[in-house]
Amino acid sequence: MSDRKRLTRLEVVAQRPLAGDWLTIERQTLINHYDDGTQSAPFAADSAHRPGVDAVAVLPWRRVGPGPDGVQVHLLQVLRPGVALRARLQPPVVDDGPDRPMLWELPAGIPEADEQGEAGLRRCGAREVFEETGLTVAAAALVRLGAGTYPSGGILAELLHLYAVEVAPDAPAAPPAGDGTPFEVPGDQRWWGLTEALAACEAGVIADSKTEIALHRLARRLG
Repeated sequence: MSDRKRLTRLEVVAQRPLAGDWLTIERQTLINHYDDGTQSAPFAADSAHRPGVDAVAVLPWRRVGPGPDGVQVHLLQVLRPGVALRARLQPPVVDDGPDRPMLWELPAGIPEADEQGEAGLRRCGAREVFEETGLTVAAAALVRLGAGTYPSGGILAELLHLYAVEVAPDAPAAPPAGDGTPFEVPGDQRWWGLTEALAACEAGVIADSKTEIALHRLARRLG
C-alpha cells in the first residue's frame, strides 16, 4: 500500500473568468485538501473551456477489400492557427511537418446546447460528419471507440468523445457545407488506407493526437 496522502477535495478560494468570443479562461486560486487532514498552500491555476465544453470526434471508415489493407478511413485538413504561430514562441523543437499549419484530422466538433447525453453526442457527431465530409450517416450508427479522453487536462476542461462509423464503399458524398469559419478552408480531404494512416502518424504526416488515438482504437476493434 502506498503511504502517500491522497487528495480528498479541491477548494476554489477565488475565481475570475476572462470571457472571450470563443474561449473562457478562468484564473483560479486553489487549495488541495488531503486525507490526513492537511492542506496545501494556496496556489494559482488557469483553466479554460469553450461553449459546449466537450467535443465529439468521429472516424468514418469503409471496407473496400479483405484484411487490414482493405479498410479505409476518411480524414480532412483543418487550419490550426496555434500550430502556425508556434515559431513566434521560439519552441525547443521546430515542427516542419508537411502541410503545416493544416493538420489531417477526423471530423470533430462541439455539441450544441440541445445535444446532451449519449444520444445528443451521437447527433452532434453525425452532424459534424455531414458538415465536414458531405457523408450522411445515422446518429444511431455511431460506435464508441472506448472512453473519452482529456486532450489537455492540465488546462482544458474538455472531454473528447471518440466514435467510429462505417459507411458503404459506394456511399455518395455531397459537397461539404463546412461550418462557415475560415478554419475549414481551403483544406483537402480524402480516404486513407488504415495501415497507411497509422504509418503517417509515425512519420508526422498526421500529427493530430485525437486522430491517432481513434485510428489505433479502430484498428484494435477491427482486429
